[in-house]
Amino acid sequence: MKYIFFLCLLLLSGSVFADVVNDTIPYWHVSYGSNVIVRGNINSPTPKDYELIVKPDAVKDLVISFIYDSGQPESSSLIVKEKNDVLRKLESDPVMGAYFRVPVKELIGTHQSNVRYVLDFYYTDDRGQKDRKLATIIFSFK
Repeated sequence: MKYIFFLCLLLLSGSVFADVVNDTIPYWHVSYGSNVIVRGNINSPTPKDYELIVKPDAVKDLVISFIYDSGQPESSSLIVKEKNDVLRKLESDPVMGAYFRVPVKELIGTHQSNVRYVLDFYYTDDRGQKDRKLATIIFSFK
């Protein structure tokens, strides 16, 4: 009788844990050079503006990664806007996941002194993120 009770308890406990879904919080990093300048997750408030002062001859690319702990999305995209104008739309590589290299030098163009470029970054994927604003970065030249 003990063994039947133990077997029933074992089967019941296995079925309770069978429907448990991983509880993860997607997050992102925005890096400029070797420095992470913006960190966020889906529970973060609207990101604050971040200002970078750059030298015209030393403009680096931004690297943006959006990470799910439970596997990467099959498709994702990143839109870079200046005001309401779309400057660039980047699609993810299915192998790399939601990892984007943003060619800043191509986007901000003229590199004039005392000019500020305000770029907004929006992320979308097939796992439920739709036009999520990841960051606003202001580029100023010395």
